Amino acid sequence: MKAALAEHQAKKQKVDVLIAEYYGENPDGLSREQFVLAKASAEASLQACDRTVEKLSTKHSMVTVPAGTALREAWARTPDLGWRRQIVGLALDKVIVHPGGGKYCYKRWIFDSSKIEITWKV
Repeated sequence: MKAALAEHQAKKQKVDVLIAEYYGENPDGLSREQFVLAKASAEASLQACDRTVEKLSTKHSMVTVPAGTALREAWARTPDLGWRRQIVGLALDKVIVHPGGGKYCYKRWIFDSSKIEITWKV
């Protein structure tokens, strides 16, 4: 994970330097077409690195759940929203919100859980 983050940072910096140099002094003398190609290539490499970091961080999320602990217990003890998003991404396939709204009760709407359909991956 540490190596992937370092690689991501290096690639991000490369894109930033490429843009700054082109719009600044342009020491390499890149033409517009060369700049566009170089930038597209650098950004594609950065996106591939993003996907690698995402995969590694998602696997890391499950590792942080202590052995013998139910996921529900770990969820209740961990207030980190980033961690919770990754766990939801691992467990849920899709969430469907059916039309129909909620229920109106004394000047406010009440959430109707029967309108929500959850499809689990497992």
